[in-house]
Amino acid sequence: MPELRSKRRKLTTVPDNASSEKTTTLKRPGKRARGSKGSAFQDLPYDIILEIAMQCHPLDLIHLARVSKDLRAVLLTKSSGNRVWATARQNLFDMPAPWGEISEPAWAGLCFIRLCTFCASKIVHNITFEFCARICPECFQKHTVSLDTILDRVQESDPFDEMDLFYDINDLEMVEEKWDNEINRLSQIFHMIPQVYNKRHYPTALVSDYERMAALFEKSGDNWKDVRPEKDKELRAFEEHVIACQKWKDRCDEERRKELESKKSSRRTQVQEKLTTLGFGEIFDYLSEIEMREEWEGHKLIKGTSKLTQAAWDKMKVDIIEFASNAQKRLEAYKQAVSIHNRQAIVRDMLAAWKRTLPNPLDPPLPSIADILALKEVTTITEQPYEVAVTREDFTDLFDSMADIADDWRTKVVNLWANELGLEDAGGVFLARNAMLCRCCVTHTERWHGIDGNTNMEIRPLWPSEAFSHRCFVHTSDDFIAAFRRLRHRTFIPSSPVLSIEQGLERHSFSSHQLLFNPTLRILTDIVIKTAGLNKDTATTDDMDALCMLFECSSCAQNQSTGPLELDCRVRLLMNWRDWLAHAFASHDDDVLCAAQNIVGHQYDAGSEPVLDGYTSRKTKNHVPMYRCLHCLDMPDEMLRGRSHADIVSHCSNMHNIQTANVAEGTDYVRAYGSPAEARLRQVFYTDVPTTMLSIVMMWTRRSHGLDPVA
Repeated sequence: MPELRSKRRKLTTVPDNASSEKTTTLKRPGKRARGSKGSAFQDLPYDIILEIAMQCHPLDLIHLARVSKDLRAVLLTKSSGNRVWATARQNLFDMPAPWGEISEPAWAGLCFIRLCTFCASKIVHNITFEFCARICPECFQKHTVSLDTILDRVQESDPFDEMDLFYDINDLEMVEEKWDNEINRLSQIFHMIPQVYNKRHYPTALVSDYERMAALFEKSGDNWKDVRPEKDKELRAFEEHVIACQKWKDRCDEERRKELESKKSSRRTQVQEKLTTLGFGEIFDYLSEIEMREEWEGHKLIKGTSKLTQAAWDKMKVDIIEFASNAQKRLEAYKQAVSIHNRQAIVRDMLAAWKRTLPNPLDPPLPSIADILALKEVTTITEQPYEVAVTREDFTDLFDSMADIADDWRTKVVNLWANELGLEDAGGVFLARNAMLCRCCVTHTERWHGIDGNTNMEIRPLWPSEAFSHRCFVHTSDDFIAAFRRLRHRTFIPSSPVLSIEQGLERHSFSSHQLLFNPTLRILTDIVIKTAGLNKDTATTDDMDALCMLFECSSCAQNQSTGPLELDCRVRLLMNWRDWLAHAFASHDDDVLCAAQNIVGHQYDAGSEPVLDGYTSRKTKNHVPMYRCLHCLDMPDEMLRGRSHADIVSHCSNMHNIQTANVAEGTDYVRAYGSPAEARLRQVFYTDVPTTMLSIVMMWTRRSHGLDPVA
């Protein structure tokens, strides 16, 4: 072992006969740096230095070997150095030993120094244990090769030209045999060395490993069959070593992650204590609710791992207090919203209780919860500051006069409908001839309605009983865009559980601005009422729904040979009065006289179908009434499962936790409008085509009638 000597810098001496000017130019000795050759550590005995080194972490040994040439010589000697590094490695839990000819210091450098093994200039976080190296992307491209690349290079460099041999079949067979042997040889060599997958998911190996194995293959010659089993066994052992190394690396990464997270958590706790002292402690209990937890944990001044000092706090104090102030404002808005929602729930329960006291709580129209919450008398109470305690007693006076409020609301709504129709007598609103259109549906015909998102929006006539459930009347037109804006630009204000519907929409009070009167629709309605044999001035929607009659548009009857797939088919579609009206308005709004001349009524007995000579009934659809939930005591929105029997059962099951088998009519729901499904028909499809082509013909026929193409 070389002697550890301390070399000191000598002071410059000045001769007695030297001038004073010359003395001022002499250099003084430099200040000794910490850990220099003259430090006390290097004056320790050799055995003690080795004993201390064996207790160190391998990374500490790397740093220690860089202190001085003397220490480097001590730690890297073959006689004692490997023992020191091996002992230091064994101090770590389950750290694998180096493979093959890799020395202990080189193995420690590979595992703990994050530099590329080839260029030693770029930081590389991941170790490629298959190559026993850290390799950056540029060096990976330079020092690795795939089997496909090897084959391409060999083929490009082969001087044997196949084109000159096409005249001789024997030569072609020789070329094919040659390439098969060459591919087999290269594949054997390539699959005997460690591989990883590149970005294109091709197996890739180091060029040096491939060249070394290729040289061994050439050197072995006929003895390759004896060498290969040994190399294959060595490769299997190396793959097991790689698996063990990767497991150890994963454990180290997890421990490091936990360590860093612990330091970050400690720093966040220190900052939180500072803010709590300043009066912002409450915000930390609601960070998730106001959607600021990620912003808090990812704040550039908070997510550090260093311990918070007073000097660091003084620098970051202004920015952190600004963050806390914004969080405090959000918390105030969140508390106010939650308080309003709780008060709305009180109003909802009291409204349902009041409706149950009515002789007929299902007699429409009655104000919905959205209509009641929009009243000024209610908002004055519900929108008070959250610090104010609001109970049921605060709404007692309001619900004592709820009958008058409902009458005023009903009168207002009916008058709005009558004004849109141009009626002087509001009682005529409920006549069948006074159908209206939805302005939103007419404007945006491609916007889907209903539950099935694949179905295009239909322009259907509306009557008061339907309008209170039609989504365009309980949502403003901007809500369709606002819902997506809400999802895209997340807001911390929660939706009202009382008013929320689906897909981020909230229910609004009834508004008549979507009502649209159409004179053509009025004429078509009078036509179908007259065909039914009723008086247009007295017939109501219930009277029309109670009819056992279906209607056909004879001008649209498909009696032709140019149907789908050039079929010689005859089809007819009979519809109830609502569907005929929708068809006539969509197909004959520009020719009302044609609709009047071609409408045909077909009487039928309850429980049976009209009989058409030469045609067979292929598809029957019953009339779908609107149902109302007795638990909500409200007209359900179209998106709240209220249009069909299956929908109302699903609504009771999902919204009120009632088992599907236990949902019963009269107990959980009632028919809000429309005839009973089992007593009236909606559509009957007739055809004489084979059954195998039925679905195609039905789809084509419904499209030609302007109806929903889904059969």
